[in-house]
Amino acid sequence: MMTYCPPVTILGTGRNGSTYISKVLRHAGIDCGHEEWWTPYIKREKFQLDADSSVFGYPFVSNEFQSDFTYEGIVLTQVRDPLKTISSLAAVGDGGFMAGNYPDDLIWVHHLVREPRMSFIQDPVYNSAWWWLQTTRKCLDVSSEWWRVEDIDGPLLQQICKWAGWTVDLERCEAAVAEVATDTHKHAYDTKQLTWEDIPESLRTDCQKLAKELGYER
Repeated sequence: MMTYCPPVTILGTGRNGSTYISKVLRHAGIDCGHEEWWTPYIKREKFQLDADSSVFGYPFVSNEFQSDFTYEGIVLTQVRDPLKTISSLAAVGDGGFMAGNYPDDLIWVHHLVREPRMSFIQDPVYNSAWWWLQTTRKCLDVSSEWWRVEDIDGPLLQQICKWAGWTVDLERCEAAVAEVATDTHKHAYDTKQLTWEDIPESLRTDCQKLAKELGYER
């Protein structure tokens, strides 16, 4: 049973700017980890964080992971342009971590979708689009607030801090945004940009519908 966990968790799909927001918050004076608490790598767990920005957090903060634990903290979600996110996930190969490139103990994948784990086909675009759709829906369902990473500026960062219960003045928020590069976690393989025509038909309509709900209309 957990005796401690960060009071604020920022969820996302992976490749959604989770490293970026953690760095911006740290520059604003908030001790926000990036997969430092909600992580399968025990050695990286860090105590007494103000927050953790992690793709691995959903099964825990949704209280689906274990029956003797209830997360009572604040849950927020950050989203990124769907096509850019799916493109980046696909570039990892077969959807990256969810396709088995990470340790076998990532049983949170099963809890994430609450259905039999899909049979990953040899199509990284299909796998990544499926992952983005399922994960985004789940994260939004358990979050009190969400925002688009592309919109982050001083005023939005200050609002995010207010949602989390922190008081940070606008000047410091604006400085934090200015100090952190937006491509802070860009990988060399992030080169091919997918279009909606590249998304398999069986997923395209649902992905486009959710994208529009999030304000991504192209």
